[in-house]
Amino acid sequence: MTPMTPRRTWSTLALAVALSLSAACSNGDDGANPTADRAAATEANLKAADLPSGWSSRPNEPVPGDESLRPDIARCLGISPPSEGATAEVRSPDFFQGLATVFSLITFMETEAQAQAHADALTSDRFAACAAPEYAEQMHQTAPEGNTVSDVNVSRRDFPALGDRTAAHRITATIQVNEQITVPITIDVIHIFEDRAQVELTVVAPGQPFPDDFAPRLAESIVDRL
Repeated sequence: MTPMTPRRTWSTLALAVALSLSAACSNGDDGANPTADRAAATEANLKAADLPSGWSSRPNEPVPGDESLRPDIARCLGISPPSEGATAEVRSPDFFQGLATVFSLITFMETEAQAQAHADALTSDRFAACAAPEYAEQMHQTAPEGNTVSDVNVSRRDFPALGDRTAAHRITATIQVNEQITVPITIDVIHIFEDRAQVELTVVAPGQPFPDDFAPRLAESIVDRL
């Protein structure tokens, strides 16, 4: 197996976590239109102009194994998998600065009732308990050969209320790169629900987390475009 670069390491782990969380969203009534929903999601997604100078972008990449991770979390929460009932699901490019990575995923559901069910699940106290073991397993599976993931923890984080409902969680873990190098990683995942639409913003910070106002500024820019 060819060793992954450090940037690939963080990007792979981030995608494994972020894509596991996708659920519901939109800005219209229950007469869903897949073409219009996809266009709206594309327009609202995170853009280079939302970020400070010094960030670059690359096309997003699928994460092997996500097709099993997401349904497992959904079943634990008592909801249908995110792919069921979605009229559109669009991801932004991956934006990166050094080893840090930021991206967004917007999903539109067929009805507001479906979106409400996902919002109830993702804002409940059950979410951390259901998600933590799944994240840990996925991170272990996607870590590059020779790297060890430990101390995976999921907890709520304070976040401004945006849209109809907001849920913010922080995933922390430790990456043992080799005998001499141990790096903490912080992944903030924010879900914002607006009618049928869900914004999912993911901020990955190896080392120290970003300032508390970093993710809220990005989230506000996305919600303003819905």
